[in-house]
Amino acid sequence: MDEVLKQQTEKTLEQMGLSMASVVTMLVRRIVAEGKLPFEMCAVSTPQELTRAAMAESRAILRACYELCRMMVCVFGRDSSKLKKLRLVSMEPAAAHLVQTFVS
Repeated sequence: MDEVLKQQTEKTLEQMGLSMASVVTMLVRRIVAEGKLPFEMCAVSTPQELTRAAMAESRAILRACYELCRMMVCVFGRDSSKLKKLRLVSMEPAAAHLVQTFVS
């Protein structure tokens, strides 16, 4: 353990009336009793991992939109007047563009 960190920890524990040995003993007793660490641990995602996850989510959403447009064209046909009744204006621009691509 880093010596500075150890000294800081010992000083903090001393203010609480505890020693490093007593805290380690409490920790291992809880681990044995609960069969797990007594606190939550998780991996920190890197920006690259977050970007990959966001891109995968975007692709999934785009695939779902594509399938929705295909189904709409199957139901309404390629007659753009019928599709205009769906109020393309109120759709997100990307979704409206996708629907118009199927109609054209």
